[in-house]
Amino acid sequence: MEKLKMRSPNLTDGNIARIRELFPGCVTEIKDEGGRMKAKKKFEVLFVDENALIACFDTGVSEELVKELAQYKPLRVVFRDTGFTSDTVKINVDQIFKQLSPGTEVKSI
Repeated sequence: MEKLKMRSPNLTDGNIARIRELFPGCVTEIKDEGGRMKAKKKFEVLFVDENALIACFDTGVSEELVKELAQYKPLRVVFRDTGFTSDTVKINVDQIFKQLSPGTEVKSI
């Protein structure tokens, strides 16, 4: 009788590659325990019901990420109030969405 390999496939690398394609600003490279470079997600972005809601509660949110998210033209987008790289970015979020996705309701909580 042959033994079955009862292991789940590692989907992490494929998922990170897909995130990198969709959001280049959300993936960075770090060194693993062996000193090799590997991709790691930089921001966690949540999509609810396709483009009904996009939420990002991570810190370090830049204008680049905001512009990428605006391309999806969500109905609503929510950010962490203290999550932006600077006050300038926080102020510019509304203007970016007004230009790129005028129908989006923007909130910071």
